[in-house]
Amino acid sequence: MPIRKTPLFCLILLALWFAALQLGAQPSPSPLSLAVISDAPYTPQEEANFPALIEDINHDPGITLVVHIGDFKNGGTTPCSDEVFLQVRQWFDLFQRPLIYTPGDNEWTDCHRWGLGEYDPSERLSRLREIFFPSEESLGQKTIPLARQSRTPTYGKFRENARWVAGGTVFSTLHIVGSNNNLGRTPADDAEHRERIDATLHWMREAFALARSEKLDGVVLIMHADPYFEKRHGEKSGFRSFLLELEREVVAFKKPVLLIHGDTHTFRVDHPLRQQNHGRRVENFTRLESFGSPRMNWVKVTIDRRGPDFFKIEPRYFTASLPDELPTP
Repeated sequence: MPIRKTPLFCLILLALWFAALQLGAQPSPSPLSLAVISDAPYTPQEEANFPALIEDINHDPGITLVVHIGDFKNGGTTPCSDEVFLQVRQWFDLFQRPLIYTPGDNEWTDCHRWGLGEYDPSERLSRLREIFFPSEESLGQKTIPLARQSRTPTYGKFRENARWVAGGTVFSTLHIVGSNNNLGRTPADDAEHRERIDATLHWMREAFALARSEKLDGVVLIMHADPYFEKRHGEKSGFRSFLLELEREVVAFKKPVLLIHGDTHTFRVDHPLRQQNHGRRVENFTRLESFGSPRMNWVKVTIDRRGPDFFKIEPRYFTASLPDELPTP
């Protein structure tokens, strides 16, 4: 039986057509850009230049937020004192945009060294948490709310593990540091390592679960340590359990995943994650290692769901003396 095209029917069709047109005209999400710095400042000269580096980032209109991925002091001569911590906190407060920081080994794991003051590493970690993670917001002059792992009673001390969602992507800091992730020096350090890696892996699994449940387009993981993808990791490796869990989550997620780390001071962008059982490269995984002292530069990471590359990574050369050959991503 043919449908009778009454005036009301035509009005309904017209309304549906306009609704479809409006839906199709909705703009795509705008790109989101973050500035990444790591392993600096180390020397008196770098300390003197650090406020200028901050201004260089502040003057980039495209930056949405900043991440410092650990080692804000050197691991040989600069003491792990409250005075140093508070000075760095003052520098961090100069960032005009939200700043997210995750610790490195030089700030606490290595503080037992004679040249750093022979502190108790666990005591220094507690002080870091008091100074740099005092609230449920980021640092910086403009702040954003963060989900912190410490809101869960089981992991109440791990305020440094933070998470937020922006640009169709979940971002998560992971407290994994150099110096073998504090494993293998003393029984007390080994116990600290086991407790922290258990909390951190749980936090990482939650990030991927959130991305799946909310149908997000990507995951960005931010930590300090170079986990040395190229090495065979035995039981004495502080990164073994992390790499095994990372592989499982990335392979199951299937969408783009970016790991940002520092630690070994070499700017590089590559795809080093391989599956354990057959060695095949995991194609949806990208690693970015940021610059570090003596190259006190920064990296701009743009997440653009409209472009051909989900992650666009651009080195920004702040230092006056550039290398003869610029590294190629």
